[in-house]
Amino acid sequence: MLVAADSSVGEEISSDIKAAVMSIVQSSYPPEFLNRIDEFIIFKRLSKPALRDIVDIRLQELQQRLDDRRITLTVEDGVKDWLCDKGYDPRYGARPLNRLISKEIGNRLADKIIRGEVVTSQGVSVMFNADKSGLDIVSTKAT
Repeated sequence: MLVAADSSVGEEISSDIKAAVMSIVQSSYPPEFLNRIDEFIIFKRLSKPALRDIVDIRLQELQQRLDDRRITLTVEDGVKDWLCDKGYDPRYGARPLNRLISKEIGNRLADKIIRGEVVTSQGVSVMFNADKSGLDIVSTKAT
């Protein structure tokens, strides 16, 4: 069961909200079940800036893996926004976003490296394809 409250990141969840959530939980589940739960964590939905931070962190992690090959990754801001919009599900948090980044960028880039389409000391740009329906990964000149 997920109950989320919209508010700013870093803002404390009020005791009224906590009480309301616990009331819903207690009316939805029997005491025998609730007694088996050690702790309830009430969280807020991720904000747009927090999602963008997650995208930036995941892309930095990908860049760190590419550093051994001296491959430079460049991702357009619009692509980052697209990843935020397409990869976020309020029910599941950032996990779908992480999977989307892996699928749309990480896995496709790995395939290009394996096929020799991207080589050491080369740059790679991630941008929208011509009809903006998806992403293209394009090799750029050596860095």
